Amino acid sequence: MAVPKKKKSKSKSRFKKINFSLKNKIIEKNQYNNYYTKHRCLI
Repeated sequence: MAVPKKKKSKSKSRFKKINFSLKNKIIEKNQYNNYYTKHRCLI
């Protein structure tokens, strides 16, 4: 019973890592877009 439990937690943490990286990428994109639009407005 202990072996499958470990496998489950491993896949869960991997999924969390993927989710976290995806969120970071989206945030970076949004920040870049915000900066770009602000810069365009100034010109």
